[in-house]
Amino acid sequence: MSELTQTEQNFISLLRSALSDRPMECAMSADADVVSILRLAANHKLYHMILSVLPEDVLPEGINRRRELIGQLTSQVQASTAFLELYSAMEQAGFHPLVVKGIVCRALYPQPELRPSSDEDLYVAADEFEPCCAFLKEHGMIPDKTPFTDFGEVGWRNASGMYIELHRDLFECDETRELQEFFSFDSLHTESYNNPYGRSVVSLNHHDHFLYLLLHAYKHFIHSGFGIRQVCDIGLWAQKYGDRINWQKLAAQCDSVKIRQFTAAVLGIARYDLQIEFTVPTEFEAAADYGKPMLKDILCGGIYGSVDTNRQHSATMTLSAVKASQTDEKSGIWKSVFPSREAMERKYPYVKKHPILLPAAWLQRLCSYAKRNATGETKAAKSLAIGKERIELLRLYGIVE
Repeated sequence: MSELTQTEQNFISLLRSALSDRPMECAMSADADVVSILRLAANHKLYHMILSVLPEDVLPEGINRRRELIGQLTSQVQASTAFLELYSAMEQAGFHPLVVKGIVCRALYPQPELRPSSDEDLYVAADEFEPCCAFLKEHGMIPDKTPFTDFGEVGWRNASGMYIELHRDLFECDETRELQEFFSFDSLHTESYNNPYGRSVVSLNHHDHFLYLLLHAYKHFIHSGFGIRQVCDIGLWAQKYGDRINWQKLAAQCDSVKIRQFTAAVLGIARYDLQIEFTVPTEFEAAADYGKPMLKDILCGGIYGSVDTNRQHSATMTLSAVKASQTDEKSGIWKSVFPSREAMERKYPYVKKHPILLPAAWLQRLCSYAKRNATGETKAAKSLAIGKERIELLRLYGIVE
């Protein structure tokens, strides 16, 4: 991984200011590429947070900061209020949904509405999942997939644009299914969390929610990557609730799924690069530069690694490497070119409905990979290069051998 670009360094500096709710400690250079900084912020769904701390004299022409920030604040308040009304209705109907990430994490920020959330996640017991789906449908929500019995998670949207994801499993894909064992609904300890909108919500307790944030980041890391916003969530959680986290237990849990080094790197980025102040026990101590390769990968990938389709396609290689490490099998190019049926079902839904069409889906995928970009490089070649680089990153942090 190469060093951070000047744009990336400026972005991180601005993000530090936003997280601490104070002006930038040093002035930006006159030649700073503000447009690129804002584009990078948008890739990580932090555009308004960065816009709020940019010096007035460097704002690009045509940007009305006050109007844009008021628009974001209004939009997020409306979305949060609508969600809380639905959440209350679910509780009144006798359901017991747990809220994870989203509104619970936003409350950690100096200006919560500037940490946007395009959806809210609800985790319910298995026996409440299908009745909850029926409840949401009765309340004008439209599912993104059916039948409900076939999935561990279903997204729901209404006419106003509110979107929630209802989970019966927090982790359901092959490579991370074992992580679900940490969150068996019947044995969870819960906690009530306040938020800026005057309505508390119930979620995992402080320790389990922190573990979930780490494992959720890990899940995306072994796919296409995860965004800097997740690092912010994790760092701010450790800052506020660090004394309620059982760090020795956390170390044992991380060891059981080979992510202690990964966790140390994430916490290192939060402390050293974002300068979020919290105490880390010796179990997760690491050198200040230990997380630098991960930080570069995070910044290049955008939110959930979605900034580049080639990076998304490379996930078949990283997932194959992880699965091989878990089962002591060998990973190879064959599995990258012809992923498992389950992996193909996520990308090509018709395979789930008609498994016999799996070869057709492989062919469709190969045809897509054969297309060349402006420099004459095929998508396959680019994806392979990214995949190899990211497997080395997984190796660096002890996820694969």
